[in-house]
Amino acid sequence: MRPSLTLLLVLATRLPAAVIFEDGFETLDATRWTADARGGAAIAIADQGLHGKCLRITSEGQYAYLTVKLDAAKYRGSSLTMSGMVKLDNGRMGEQVYATPKFHFMQRVEGSNQAQHVADRWTGTFDWTPKRLSIDVDPRCTELVMDIGNQNGFGTFYVDDFKLEDTLGKGRPVSLLSVFNTGRSDGVAGDGAGSFLDTGPLDLFNLPDGPLETPDATFMVPKPGDNQGQVLLALRGAKCPQFPLEAGPVAVGQRLTKLALLHAAAWADVAARQPVYTLRVRYPDGQTAEMPMRAGVEIGNFDAPQPCENWQLGWQGSCGAGKPVGLGATVWVNPRPEVAVESVSFVSAGHGVALVAAVSYVPAR
Repeated sequence: MRPSLTLLLVLATRLPAAVIFEDGFETLDATRWTADARGGAAIAIADQGLHGKCLRITSEGQYAYLTVKLDAAKYRGSSLTMSGMVKLDNGRMGEQVYATPKFHFMQRVEGSNQAQHVADRWTGTFDWTPKRLSIDVDPRCTELVMDIGNQNGFGTFYVDDFKLEDTLGKGRPVSLLSVFNTGRSDGVAGDGAGSFLDTGPLDLFNLPDGPLETPDATFMVPKPGDNQGQVLLALRGAKCPQFPLEAGPVAVGQRLTKLALLHAAAWADVAARQPVYTLRVRYPDGQTAEMPMRAGVEIGNFDAPQPCENWQLGWQGSCGAGKPVGLGATVWVNPRPEVAVESVSFVSAGHGVALVAAVSYVPAR
């Protein structure tokens, strides 16, 4: 008999990111930022912002950086994310790949002579667009720097609504590519030849790909064409006998405090509160923990997206049929954060059809 653990849940708890600071660049705060513009480059506060003023950086092959030196000891082991709205005018790369307008993090780690760099670089011309960049701060970090700038590239760019957050609590993705078995859209309902749930335009075609922020977690949603179009997990139910009863195990291999699931059901009776599927978590010593996803409690129907007791709406949109659709997030709290989670599996309970779009985990410090 498989050993099991008593399930411990704190499902309604939100996992907000901790905002370190925000800046709308109505002025240039010299107590926070260090400006370094050389040659003909310029760093200034301009009038072209979304709500008033904004940051403007111009370089024609020169050096222009706006820098914050962060407390490395304070953020060791965290995940930091800078984000903001960016507008770019004729951005062009210089002689080196790094020579573009960009967001940039640099960290130095004890025992290493080389600095580690991550950057989100931009070229071309585009209107106000959300941009973001994250870094996992090494537990041995000795120096940590954040920049907005252009090192020897070309063009003018503008930044507004800037934010720096400690996003460790928002989660990191678990890849489900090995168990995804259907797409997010269908052609003709009931023809047995489409994708999704063979429901025609009643689908999740408009679900955005890329990072999806919910109150509970950050999820990474694959592009519709990724994984040969298999970008969603569906489990067997009476209406869809073609799907598997169980999917997984999906390798995790991390110590974690929480798992967050972006999911929904189809044809589930939310009034009956019966389980649609069960999340099974396995540890290296063979012990498991299980969490039933009950209709109307931990999961709701994708085509009737109403918040449930422990299912917070993470995305809402419309389908090709014009009907509202959505997905929600549910959080599982790990009763053994000191032990690595080996894998997770998804087991149908037969009451409706389960749909899982993404899973994230919060690392244990």
